[in-house]
Amino acid sequence: MTIAPTVKVAAFGWVCPTLRTLKVRLADDQGSVRIRPTLEDEQLAALVEDWATLTQEEKDSAREGEEDTLVRTIVDTRTGDYAEGWDVTLTATAQARYTFMGWSDLPGGVANFAETTVAMSEDREVTANFASTASVTKPVEFLTLAVETDGATDDSVGGSVKAKGRGIGLEATPDERGAYFRGEMVDVTAAAKAGYEFSRWSGGCTGKGECVVTMDADTTVTAHFQEARPRLRTIVDAACGAVGAAIVPSSSGSAQADEFLPPGVQDQTFAPGVTVRITASSTSTCTFTGLSEATDLTDGCTTDANTYTCDVRMTEDREVTANFTRPDTHTLTLSASLPSCAEMNAVSDASFFHRENDTVPKEWSVLQGASVTVTATVADVRCTFVRWTGVESSAPSGADRSAGDSSTNGCDNPSSCVVAMDADRAVVAEFTYSDTAPAFAVETDSQTFQVGVLKSVQLPQASGGNGALTYSLDPVPAGLEFDSETAELARKATTTGT
Repeated sequence: MTIAPTVKVAAFGWVCPTLRTLKVRLADDQGSVRIRPTLEDEQLAALVEDWATLTQEEKDSAREGEEDTLVRTIVDTRTGDYAEGWDVTLTATAQARYTFMGWSDLPGGVANFAETTVAMSEDREVTANFASTASVTKPVEFLTLAVETDGATDDSVGGSVKAKGRGIGLEATPDERGAYFRGEMVDVTAAAKAGYEFSRWSGGCTGKGECVVTMDADTTVTAHFQEARPRLRTIVDAACGAVGAAIVPSSSGSAQADEFLPPGVQDQTFAPGVTVRITASSTSTCTFTGLSEATDLTDGCTTDANTYTCDVRMTEDREVTANFTRPDTHTLTLSASLPSCAEMNAVSDASFFHRENDTVPKEWSVLQGASVTVTATVADVRCTFVRWTGVESSAPSGADRSAGDSSTNGCDNPSSCVVAMDADRAVVAEFTYSDTAPAFAVETDSQTFQVGVLKSVQLPQASGGNGALTYSLDPVPAGLEFDSETAELARKATTTGT
């Protein structure tokens, strides 16, 4: 059957829309499927005369009439054509002594509801599955959802929760039950309302992460919410110190922030209203200049160079910075002329030696006057180290230079070159690259094989080139095996030949 009207596009011509094929499969005598296209306004405008001038009531009546004329009910496998872009609603009904078990081959996977909609954006094939009622023990499973906030089961308090099956994606919300096939996977998501935050799952999911339920039994999933906790953000120079934060007990008014956070930018959350004591520590090479907070709060955390602690009340998000002055330093930039040839590294004899980034080229901040040993570990046998450049006033040991070399602008040993950091240095390990091909000592070698005779022969060997050698042989004589690493032919031949 073809359900696709011609569309009027001009006063003097007509055009037929693109057709898409829908094949609905079902077994004889088990059930039926009702097929009803759902028409949008732009599609009805092509079917109904003067559509744009109709009232809404007239449009609704026209829509129902047009859709009714296109309805088909089938009891066995049928194929029909529909205009591209139409939505087609399929409704399955089981015969006596049968139960509808769901659709398969739908775009999203499986669906276990009698009515489903298929978008005709391309050719489709779907199957209506039925089973004998006597063989059906539990055709569907249920996922029950509830939302709890501070012990109260009330979706309006802390947020909302939804479940979406990976079949047709029916959504189930609190106080609703979503029906899913045994074994179907269901995604459950939670969304907190303003002033609240999601805290954890319980029931079918636990923890705070992603919640995916595999339906092997009736399951309840609960999303828990809590009042949003204010966030304390601390910022500290990773080369200069660290910051610790601890809640001040209300009874004693004291706190010990002895577990310092990793350096850099860190976030922590606290219960609303608690007081947190922030404590800074510094390395021996940096000078602490105080704590500061970018806020106009009356209790803002701002101290001088002699005060390493301050207390903040967590009534809202706070951001506190531990300020330090770095010593006089120079920047060491380290790279290879051919980046794939070597892994670069550096070690300093100074107390202040900080990796600023690990990209290519690598970069460090080094204390003024310190010595840094730079190394280049060769990563490719086709690369040959030449020398270091950019070290200017380096003073490598005699073992690091080639005999008679009096240059002050390079070293000749990739394993050790000492750089004096009396200025910014951009040090480069220079390499050359050679990708030569291996060659055979003997270009030809004839070997005769006889049917059924066990024989092993070493073919000509190659030498030279870069890297490990492997061999190929084309064609391999019938019945023999060729080893690509040893260039050896072995086993029994099934044909005679040379």
